[in-house]
Amino acid sequence: MLASIDGARVEPGSVVGAATRAAAAADTIRPFCWHENAPRTEPGQLSHAENRSHGA
Repeated sequence: MLASIDGARVEPGSVVGAATRAAAAADTIRPFCWHENAPRTEPGQLSHAENRSHGA
């Protein structure tokens, strides 16, 4: 869900490093990844990591 919410952030919790791991994982997940048959052509439909690699 973190990958799907624009401007979302992770608040630190009780487990050391958990927020950093969650943010790093969300960076590589496409928004609304549960929509398996959705076309992925717009920058808003790709993960942040994919957008950085394509220069968008």
